[in-house]
Amino acid sequence: MPKHFARPHIGKVPMKFYFRAQDMSVLLPGLDIHGDIVVAWKRGYRRTATEPFAVKEELNPVNGVLTRIAATMQDLAQICTMFKNSRTQAFEPKVAQFTLRHGEQKLGSATIDLSSYATPDMSSDPVELSMLDGKVLIKFTLTSHWLKNAQATGSGDEDSLCSFNSYSEVDDDEKSEAGSRRGGRGLPPPVAATSAASGPAPSAAAASYVPITASEREKSNAQREAAIEQQWAAAEEKGREAQANDALREEVAELQATLKSARKEAKFLRERVEALAAENRVLRRDPRKGKRDAVIEQLEVELQRKELERADMEEQLSAAFGGLIKDMQARVTGLTAERDRLLMSLNEATGRKGGFLTAKS
Repeated sequence: MPKHFARPHIGKVPMKFYFRAQDMSVLLPGLDIHGDIVVAWKRGYRRTATEPFAVKEELNPVNGVLTRIAATMQDLAQICTMFKNSRTQAFEPKVAQFTLRHGEQKLGSATIDLSSYATPDMSSDPVELSMLDGKVLIKFTLTSHWLKNAQATGSGDEDSLCSFNSYSEVDDDEKSEAGSRRGGRGLPPPVAATSAASGPAPSAAAASYVPITASEREKSNAQREAAIEQQWAAAEEKGREAQANDALREEVAELQATLKSARKEAKFLRERVEALAAENRVLRRDPRKGKRDAVIEQLEVELQRKELERADMEEQLSAAFGGLIKDMQARVTGLTAERDRLLMSLNEATGRKGGFLTAKS
């Protein structure tokens, strides 16, 4: 009984897409690591990775929170074949994996479905991948561009295989299909299908294959290579512009930080100069006295005023007391005179005179 093999891309339209991850930053809110890290992007047997970039620690002066972040100007790019359903106009899922490494240690990985970002028009979407239960966050911008000049020139899988197999970069799905259609699967290679005059009768799968001529293949390859070179040149130019813009942004940030530090230092020096000027005025007893001299002078004035008030009060008390003594003396004198008068009246009434009692005849 003949063996049948599944052909998952029958009825699907292959489309080449150029994906690029840029403006990449790695946040490590729950992971304490130091040194350099590497971000790798793997799709099938293809793998591209960044050069090591450093993890920097930043302390928030407001709330005192320590954050660890690593950012790189490097971009990661891949060309992938997406298969579009001609009936639903939807792309088949194509999963890619992002991996974070610290030296020889693999910290974590996260997957992303590229079919969610494949559109006929050029697109740019922010992406955030979480690893290790939120301890690591990878943020970047994923741009997608359809390489129109690299699309397949035929309706069958064999045509798309021949067209795309001319590239040096072939998807793992195409690679597996190539093995299933050629000698590894028991089917004759495409070259054998061109010799219809010799050899055994071709199978049903081989009968549906329509070969292209060498000139057509060369022309198609030249067009695709020119389109790819144009796309890569545009991507490199955009990358250079992005690097220049990022360098300018970093320079502006450094200048702003320097300006902020200079303002703080100027404020501190201004306050120090004012403090030294106040101390100098106090030490040299300058007429423009400071707060301490003003307080001392005010206390001296208050003390003098109190002394004057006390002297006035003593003088008033002394005058009042002198008047009282004079009044008392006058009263004593008056009482003494009254006493003598009364004694004389008494003596006259009793017949005593000079202390002797005389009787009337």
